[in-house]
Parts: sequence; structure tokens; C-alpha cells
Amino acid sequence: GGCHGAAASGGLTGLDDCNAGYASLVNTTSVRLASMDRVEPGDPVTSFLMHKLDGTQNAFDALCLGGFCGSQMPVGTPLGAATRDAVRAWIANGAANDCP
Repeated sequence: GGCHGAAASGGLTGLDDCNAGYASLVNTTSVRLASMDRVEPGDPVTSFLMHKLDGTQNAFDALCLGGFCGSQMPVGTPLGAATRDAVRAWIANGAANDCP
């Protein structure tokens, strides 16, 4: 994505490589909301990524770095429900590393 390249926002890097991206997401504490992992395998409700994709991240503003959890991802055009549900199912099913 355009926001998470070399000068990554929120400390998220390595998304151009499958294994590095996986390591940056799964069981890794969110920089913005230190009380939540970016992806908590088996639990989409406590995965900050799902809140960012669903646009519910601002419910945690008081706990986020700087008092703001950021914008919904991706910025500009949110993902459709089917895509978000696929990510939610991947997380719910254990967030397996399926890198080639």
C-alpha cells in the first residue's frame, strides 16, 4: 500500500516481502495502540488491523499514541465487506503464514 513503504507509517515495514510482512503484522504490538497486537491469531476483535480496516479504530483514541488512532485503512477507499470478511476469517482461523 502507498502508506506503508520505505518510510512506513505507524512503524509497519516489510510489506513488499511476504515473510517480512507477516512478521511485521502477526503477534506484533501495534505502535499506535500498544495494548493490542496488529494481528492476534484467532481473535479479529483484538486485532488492531481489523479495527483499522473496519473503521472502528477511533473507539480507542484515548488509548492510542497521541490520543488518535489514525484513519481507516486504506485511506481514501475502504475495502469492501467481502475483502474485510476474508481478512477477518484468516485471523479467526489462526492467521497462518501461507507465504510461498
